[in-house]
Amino acid sequence: MTNSNLSLETLKSENFTLQSRLTAKNRRILEKMFRYIRTFPLDEYHVELIHQDLIGMAKEAELRQESFPGTLGKAPLSFCDDLLLASGQISPPAGRSLLRISSLYYRFIGTFFAIIGLSNIIGQILGFLVGGEIWILKIMSGDKIVLFLYQLFVLAVGILYQLGGDRAKRYSSNSSKSNCCLKWGFFLLLLQIV
Repeated sequence: MTNSNLSLETLKSENFTLQSRLTAKNRRILEKMFRYIRTFPLDEYHVELIHQDLIGMAKEAELRQESFPGTLGKAPLSFCDDLLLASGQISPPAGRSLLRISSLYYRFIGTFFAIIGLSNIIGQILGFLVGGEIWILKIMSGDKIVLFLYQLFVLAVGILYQLGGDRAKRYSSNSSKSNCCLKWGFFLLLLQIV
């Protein structure tokens, strides 16, 4: 085992013991911050050093009997962005909040399209069944098949928008997948224009 591996393992064990001494609330906050920092392409040693600094800050806040988020002065994840920027290791990508907002928009639009498409398909099927004819045969008559295919298309677009919203939310906290998210957004924007 090399010195760097030994020091990394030592650092991990120290961080574990230090973090286990904190209150449950501060441990949860630190876990969220640590998970967020792990989304950046840093080597594990630097991640553990940042983790140790954050544990030290939480311990100091407990000694002063103050809340840990209150001592940070801002939201914990925003503080992590500033910490990463100040460390010079990496710069956090801009637009994470924009991705979260767009994920809500695409999920809303997708849910709307999916509900409309599904309810119209179910309505058509029930209408055909109540009408007394086999709905497959009735669908095959001219305008009915076009309407049915249109409703299937609306349902598919709704599902596609839901997937786009899910990916935007998932990738808003992962800097390495932001390029894929931009491609999804561009594709959905083109689909919306068409």
